[in-house]
Amino acid sequence: MAFLTTTDTTSTDLRTRSRWTLGRNRADIQIPDNTVSKQHAEIYWDENTLKIIDCGSRNGTFVNHKKVIQPVALQNGDQIRVGKTNLYIEQLENSAPTIELARNDVTEINVQHVTTTVAFLDIVEYCRLSQSINNLDSLAYLLTQWLRESCQIALRYGAFETKTAGDSVMLVWIHHDKTKVKSEIGHVLSTITEIYQFTQTLLIQQKIGFDFNFKAGINTGRAVISNNGGSNPDFTPLGDAVNAAARFESATRIVGEGCDLLIGSATASHIPDIVQHFSRHQLCLKGFDRPHVLYGTSHAYLQRLTTPIL
Repeated sequence: MAFLTTTDTTSTDLRTRSRWTLGRNRADIQIPDNTVSKQHAEIYWDENTLKIIDCGSRNGTFVNHKKVIQPVALQNGDQIRVGKTNLYIEQLENSAPTIELARNDVTEINVQHVTTTVAFLDIVEYCRLSQSINNLDSLAYLLTQWLRESCQIALRYGAFETKTAGDSVMLVWIHHDKTKVKSEIGHVLSTITEIYQFTQTLLIQQKIGFDFNFKAGINTGRAVISNNGGSNPDFTPLGDAVNAAARFESATRIVGEGCDLLIGSATASHIPDIVQHFSRHQLCLKGFDRPHVLYGTSHAYLQRLTTPIL
């Protein structure tokens, strides 16, 4: 047995899962403390050893009053502090001795290699959109509404992180369990469909003079996530798997009319029952030496297709 107990005696059985994220929100164990980051720390099993790692939090993670700057093996009775909140390890069996922590006042950059699915979304003909809406306040409201709701929809479907830049958004899912990748990719597709539905609602509400829409690229692969040291201390994904998703989105323009979404072959391999209905394309993309096999469809067709399958 192994339990994580808070000061109000709420306990979580840590043996029921291999990994537990701790954070203010979007975490397995949510801690209502404003000094706790969204994704603050992670407790995980390394064979029979229970460990904790800081996830680049703003205020650090401490075990028995010592700052965590590398993975730390936990023992029964250890005190963990995240923000201003104290947590305790109880009834822990078969744990390894706690490793000695380096004495350093600064949390080191934490890097992890993970399997991710990344969706990159970009508004179609944004320049034309900005020209059709003369009121800059209305344009800002429309863009903010679309970006904010897109991120919220993704988070409801289990996204690990969302990033916005201009008129585009990047949505990231992390796959910890190989047996759940197919269902999690299903959540990605459901996210795209729900964002499309919301986009159509905005089109009607704002009375935009042309078809307000977005293109999307989805890719699955290994990536590195690390705290970027900026104003947002939470993890940012890096690597070709991430870059490819953005290239796939751009490639929808190459395919042309009727292609709103392109999915990479790695993603497609997990959902063959769905992509069999997509069109297949082999494209040479900027920055890559070899052609990519991609699978495309429209938002409207994906909406009809995924409802009975996912």
